[in-house]
Amino acid sequence: MILVVGSGGNAQTYFMDFLKKNNVHINDSRDKDGLKHIPNPNSIKKKIPTSISKCIFLYNDPCKALLSFFTKKWQWNQIKKLSNPYSLTKENVKDLNTFSVLLKKENKDLFGIEYQFENWINNELGIPVYFLDFNRVLKEKDILDTFVDKKLDYGQFSNMSFIRYLRLKHSDMDNTVRNIYQELYKSITLKSDIYNKQLNDTEN
Repeated sequence: MILVVGSGGNAQTYFMDFLKKNNVHINDSRDKDGLKHIPNPNSIKKKIPTSISKCIFLYNDPCKALLSFFTKKWQWNQIKKLSNPYSLTKENVKDLNTFSVLLKKENKDLFGIEYQFENWINNELGIPVYFLDFNRVLKEKDILDTFVDKKLDYGQFSNMSFIRYLRLKHSDMDNTVRNIYQELYKSITLKSDIYNKQLNDTEN
């Protein structure tokens, strides 16, 4: 089985359903098995099924992830799934404006997106992990095919069909908050590219 994990709010369900349509054996896309948003693989690696042979860590623009959480009003549940690393209260995240005030005061991600990513980029699972930006799926078709050991049908995949994501605009977010998450996106992308290159060099 290939484990697909991410922060949520990043088109993960759409991507997982795409893999399922291609008959790739993955964890439950509705998170019924509790594997979809694992915040720290090292602390619970003994509980991860031994049937997992590989992992895809899916990420996306964290600005849009944050907007997605608050738009769908599932921010509190998602923070808890990411282990609430900064011990926020439900009141702290009652709406995006309230959270933004706190975020600007601390000048860093408090949601847990960076926390989860850093744990995964430093994972000790001993299995191949591929860090994939949802926006680069079609550009990295050959890499993804090789990783899942299968030629996927990309006729079933289109960024453009993910309508809800297209409606999330950076302009709906405070400038300072947007800058914090844009810098985080750059950092995640850079570290992911380095990790993937090292993985590829090791396998070759």
